[in-house]
Amino acid sequence: MRALYIIVPSLCILVIAYRYYSAFIAAKLWVLDDMRVTPAHTKSDGANFFPTSKWVLFGHHFAAIAGAGPLVGPVLAAQFGYAPGLIWLVGGVCLAGAVQDSFWLWASVRRGGRSLSDIARTEVSPLAGVTAGIAILMILVIAMAGLGLAVVNALADSPWGVFTIAMTIPLALLMSLYMYRIRPGKVGEATIIGVVGLLIAVVAGKPIGASAFGALIYGLIGSAPVIGGVRGAGGQQRGQGECQRSRVEQRSHVEGGGDPEHESVSVTPSAGRVIASCTWRKGPCS
Repeated sequence: MRALYIIVPSLCILVIAYRYYSAFIAAKLWVLDDMRVTPAHTKSDGANFFPTSKWVLFGHHFAAIAGAGPLVGPVLAAQFGYAPGLIWLVGGVCLAGAVQDSFWLWASVRRGGRSLSDIARTEVSPLAGVTAGIAILMILVIAMAGLGLAVVNALADSPWGVFTIAMTIPLALLMSLYMYRIRPGKVGEATIIGVVGLLIAVVAGKPIGASAFGALIYGLIGSAPVIGGVRGAGGQQRGQGECQRSRVEQRSHVEGGGDPEHESVSVTPSAGRVIASCTWRKGPCS
């Protein structure tokens, strides 16, 4: 089945929901007013409250709301199929996710930029504020753990992907310095720099990941034996003092009749590069 048969109807549903349902909520429930001065202006301090471009604000909210989706979504779709994720993205976002995010953004702005736990503390009770704060912390920990697990498993054997994602950090710092120090207010120019830099990182990631430098870095953070355990391609944890062997090497031991307790083996990622070696025996890796 062609992907457009799913993408086009889904986009139409999202557009209709944005045009009519969100407009109804904004006008009848939130009663939004462009003439209201936001806390970014009334409490501007250059740190926590800072007036900025609407596109920068949109980028922050979009990354916070949808940041895990583009990363976790494809991984879950590959494991369980696309139907559950598609139903949630179309129906759940329109009726629950986007409404909830919009509500708390609105509530925070109307309460002077305060957090959810602070609003609960003053509007309900101190106990409610503490409970909300603990709940938010636990939700963030679970969300970050799930996101981290999905990303780590997806990048377990991809130095190319690790390099590309790592390059987004210096690119983000460069864009922020460009917009606020080098060329204040030039959001479009900073966006062009970021997009071009990201494309360069994607293209350069393959040769760098295949180089000796990429193998060295990936060996330190990826498949090489490390203290405390090793994460293999399938995400399995092995205890301290064990080495990772590829399936080909395991099969060669069985077919060749070698002694797995004394065979010398190499840690070889899917890219075919030997990045570490050790003696496979009962005891710590050498």
